[in-house]
Amino acid sequence: MATKRIAIHAADIVALTGRSESAARRLLRKIRREGGKQERDLITIGEFCRHTRMDEAEVSRAINRV
Repeated sequence: MATKRIAIHAADIVALTGRSESAARRLLRKIRREGGKQERDLITIGEFCRHTRMDEAEVSRAINRV
């Protein structure tokens, strides 16, 4: 069974939303700041989905395609 990712990266946001790489990085920084996280802390799919109101199951499926 393949390992499932639970963290989201800027490249994933680009693929999911069509935003530019720089816009995706800004969004991750904003989510970190609002969540009280440090600069290098990972953002989970759940945190991303709560912030963007995207469906967590759909995002997880898209990121973890096998």
